[in-house]
Amino acid sequence: MKWIINFWRAILQFFGLAGPYQTETVTDLPDKLRARRIYLIGEDGEYWFAAMSCPCCCGATIQLSLLPDERPHWRYQQHDNGTLTLQPSVWRTKGCKSHFFVRHGEIDWCKAAVVEAGR
Repeated sequence: MKWIINFWRAILQFFGLAGPYQTETVTDLPDKLRARRIYLIGEDGEYWFAAMSCPCCCGATIQLSLLPDERPHWRYQQHDNGTLTLQPSVWRTKGCKSHFFVRHGEIDWCKAAVVEAGR
């Protein structure tokens, strides 16, 4: 049974549908966001905001300010493997109301969001 799980995980990773979110730096937000991708938008190593598709698959685009003078704002840490950690958590107050952390490119759902989604 374990080999079946590993087989499907490998197929999903091959098509970019599994595995950690990877970081991509761009000067403008693309019209169509790629799956499992966090975009850092800016230039010359200065980033103004991060963007991603909502991981709940509702289709919403999440944009997070990285500017320290704005409220709210997020901090990020890039890792050698191409992933990113964002702080604090991301909590959508409208739409799907997803609440999660991004740690090393992995989505760590907050328990309240999991309970809410299970209703």
